[in-house]
Amino acid sequence: MNAIKTTFDKIVKIEEKNSLLSKTFLGIHYWELLRQGILLHNLKRNGTYGSVQKREREPTTVPRKVKRHKISKNTAIFVHSSNRRVSKDGTFIDAYTHILHEYFNDIVVRIEGTRIEDMYTNSIVLAGIFTPYVSYTLRIILYMSIRLRQRYKSLIILLDKEDLFFRGGYHNFIRNFSNYIINFSKTLILASFYRPKLAVFICSYGKESHIHAYKKLGIPTIELQHGIITRFHAGYNYPLEPKNIFPDYFFLWGDGWHNNISFPIKDDCIKIIGYYLQEIKPDKDELRSIDCCIISQPYFNDELVQYANNYQQANPSEVVFFRLHPNDFADHLKYKSLLDSRITISNDGPINEILMASYKAVGVSSTSMFECLIHKVEVYLLKIPGVEYMMDFVNRGIFAEIDLDQYSLNGACTNKASDDLFRKELSLIEEIQHFIE
Repeated sequence: MNAIKTTFDKIVKIEEKNSLLSKTFLGIHYWELLRQGILLHNLKRNGTYGSVQKREREPTTVPRKVKRHKISKNTAIFVHSSNRRVSKDGTFIDAYTHILHEYFNDIVVRIEGTRIEDMYTNSIVLAGIFTPYVSYTLRIILYMSIRLRQRYKSLIILLDKEDLFFRGGYHNFIRNFSNYIINFSKTLILASFYRPKLAVFICSYGKESHIHAYKKLGIPTIELQHGIITRFHAGYNYPLEPKNIFPDYFFLWGDGWHNNISFPIKDDCIKIIGYYLQEIKPDKDELRSIDCCIISQPYFNDELVQYANNYQQANPSEVVFFRLHPNDFADHLKYKSLLDSRITISNDGPINEILMASYKAVGVSSTSMFECLIHKVEVYLLKIPGVEYMMDFVNRGIFAEIDLDQYSLNGACTNKASDDLFRKELSLIEEIQHFIE
């Protein structure tokens, strides 16, 4: 199982040999926009990652609670987040940036794409009625560009030589440019008017156009770590040449995430703030009531559902939970086999509450695997294609691997928490305050 490493190495080889990171069109470093997507699409294509299918969702009768605000000129922080989900009561959840809204309150404004404002924060929606028309017009103009078509053909030839696939063809290639131009222009206008002192991002890749606009205006940008980062992550690891558009500062949970990874940013711009979502750990085992929690993950749900059913059959006396991924909170159709079993499907409430009540957890490469370490939960990774992404941590003894048919886990766990993954050196709130004072 080395498809992830092989595919990532091919991408690095192509960009080094052909200086792709330095190539631009209309001032846009287009390879940076495509790099992570090419990795993911090729891993799906070769079967390492499963496809995430669109599924019918159950209708909800709960109205979404919206608290509207007037946006004032004293706005200090713009927040671009990708991790909000709708909970059962219709409210929005955003674990990674909610702490900023709670502490800084009205000076924080969330920058939306097309989503409705949530009940906690001030929001500005970038999308508007005119956007589709502008986008279509831009694409028509770009379609007529002979130079751009030549860039596309040259890129496809390079990818073909390494047996890499570009999804969506020329239409998708064009769409990346039109979206970039539109988002850059909107953010530039918006930030010019409100002049925030800081822009915070969760997951910067895919948001290069917004970052570019803030840099143009001299507004500092920060990214908060939102998940697992390994040397195979094409959104962050640039081993030979740095990315051109990246936040000014990167706030990590611990210095251990820096191992074997070449972030496209200077070391003194990386701040170690600890795992700021950490909650109180239980001191006594009697607080735990869940024998095994299976952690759902969209790319691997077929294998995880299969394992959950077989595990329950092999251990009928155990209490087994299947924790849904937030994307699937409103969808139970995929999990009919679980509904017909004694397994409890968990699709609401903070994941930490479930983990604090669990003895064991099984998954593949979910961020929740690391949250388990905080709560002293035994962690087991299924040995299936895709677990390779976690092999650096397995080799360090942080996680234990198990086979898909291994259902007796007692005594099999050798994992241990590593302090360097969650070491706190600085305060998130204090670091943010430095920018807005």
